[in-house]
Amino acid sequence: MVNGNANRNSKTTALITAVGVIFGAAITNVDKIVRLAKGEQAVTAEYSDYRPTGVFETEFRYYYEVSGARADMEDLEGRLVEAQRQEAIEGGLGSEEEIDALLEILIREAPQFDEIMKLILPIYEKYYTVQEIQELNRFYSTAPMQDMVRKDRLINVELTPELVKLQQDYLDRVTPAIMDLLLSN
Repeated sequence: MVNGNANRNSKTTALITAVGVIFGAAITNVDKIVRLAKGEQAVTAEYSDYRPTGVFETEFRYYYEVSGARADMEDLEGRLVEAQRQEAIEGGLGSEEEIDALLEILIREAPQFDEIMKLILPIYEKYYTVQEIQELNRFYSTAPMQDMVRKDRLINVELTPELVKLQQDYLDRVTPAIMDLLLSN
């Protein structure tokens, strides 16, 4: 019975960790989702390949792409999942196959990009006009901003191990209480 509880505890810990990874990736990219050009009314640099449409959803989706928010979120999620996978394997929380199967379920069932867009679009439409989003698109389409977007990806690669450590410290603090709650029922 002790081995059964230990196995259950290991799998529960792996599940909590994996869920934390998925939602942690989304939370750590909130700045990318809401990054706006505060106080800068005019963009003087040339921009390329941006063709305004006047349709809020199209403009906002372009903003999400050109600002690097979508790519950063997906890249970070992948790196966090892989780091957590390695920690779970090294920590003996299950076989590679078990951990991969668990992560596959969590990733498959996680909110998809279009679901997230449906959620945030109406909120952004309350606060931004099409013209404001177009200004942001022009701004993010400039060479300096695209350079920043590329550098942000490099920064995120370096930050990922630190974020994983921070998340693991958090999970180490909350897992005992969660396990006590689960095992008391």
